Amino acid sequence: MALVSVSRAAAALGVGDDTVRRWVKAGRLPSSEDPLGRLLVEVPDEAVAATETEAAPAEVASLRQRLAAAEQRLAAVGAQRDALERERDVLEREREMLAAELNARRAELSVASDRERELLRALHQAQQLHAQAAGRLPFGGADDPGAGPGASSEPPLVPAATGTFRRGPLQRCRRCGLESRIQDLFVEGLCRDCREELATPTEAGGGSA
Repeated sequence: MALVSVSRAAAALGVGDDTVRRWVKAGRLPSSEDPLGRLLVEVPDEAVAATETEAAPAEVASLRQRLAAAEQRLAAVGAQRDALERERDVLEREREMLAAELNARRAELSVASDRERELLRALHQAQQLHAQAAGRLPFGGADDPGAGPGASSEPPLVPAATGTFRRGPLQRCRRCGLESRIQDLFVEGLCRDCREELATPTEAGGGSA
């Protein structure tokens, strides 16, 4: 005989725990108590062994189910990891493409800036040629005897009463093409020198008369 707990005795005998307690109380099953005061029931060794033998396959099956579930979760985690790695590779390629495009745009901007400077120089040279074709050079031009290195393209003016020049939007002489921001230089679209040149024949004609 084996002394087992009420639950194990009930499993070995195929009854409920309350039934085992009633049988113990009725004296149908021998019983005793352990040092902690828990009820122990005597049941045949064969019944206990049979119960343990039946319980072992069930525990093995439960462990196998848990192992299969763990393997499934592990496979799902591995699939998610692979998907994240593929997404990372795609994002890395996109980043490289965007960086290459940005570098290309910067190179195009640099070329456009150089081209803009060339066009501005060409425009300035064209203005000088236009002034030469009109019979005079712009102030500070290469052929101006009084122009030195770094000389300004605007003619010197006598300061106004306040001692300063009035500056405003860029203006252009409609006769010689001279451009300047000094407002006192232009009257009715003509610079000072062009006005003097146009006024000289009139004064000469008046003197001869």
